[in-house]
Amino acid sequence: MKCGDCKWLTEEKRSSVGYECLQPEKKAAWDEKELSRKMVGRFCYEVVARYKQKSMKACKKFEAKEDE
Repeated sequence: MKCGDCKWLTEEKRSSVGYECLQPEKKAAWDEKELSRKMVGRFCYEVVARYKQKSMKACKKFEAKEDE
């Protein structure tokens, strides 16, 4: 199983690091961490863990894409 086969990995939101993972539980945690870093005044507050490569090993929250 690879991240590229997961329904949470988006094709639209791509950065130089990879594609954004939109898994709801993880996304909420990442957003909370970014907000706390902004409030403290950190220079770099973006959580890079939210970006994945398609070839990476899938996480425990993997859900296969639905075929249309």
